[in-house]
Amino acid sequence: MNNIEKLADALASLTPAELSELIKVLKDKYHLVAVTFAPPKVEAAEVIAVEEKKTAFRIDLVKTSDVTTERLGAVKIVNRIMNIGLKAANDLTKTLPVTIIDNIPTIEAEALKAEFAVFNAEIKLN
Repeated sequence: MNNIEKLADALASLTPAELSELIKVLKDKYHLVAVTFAPPKVEAAEVIAVEEKKTAFRIDLVKTSDVTTERLGAVKIVNRIMNIGLKAANDLTKTLPVTIIDNIPTIEAEALKAEFAVFNAEIKLN
């Protein structure tokens, strides 16, 4: 097994918390901003188990950081998700809690939760 395959296996086995930590390290140490990961392939039995769980969520932003740089990071995520201007996103994040996206798949919701966690912002999955 070559190094790339080992790295891919290691990435695929990360928990959401570990993924959040990885995103933070990539952002802080290597200045990578847009880091996304596609969901791994799943077996048929796993698909059946997932179908029994909730498959789509509404994301409510409930808390942002008081630190300006972290708050700006959360504002930029809201800006990207909602496709609105930075001022509108900033104004929106000042009126918490606020729904920022509705009917998002579970995997994308977990990825967004990790992305917001990097900037010490808290979201609620409903």
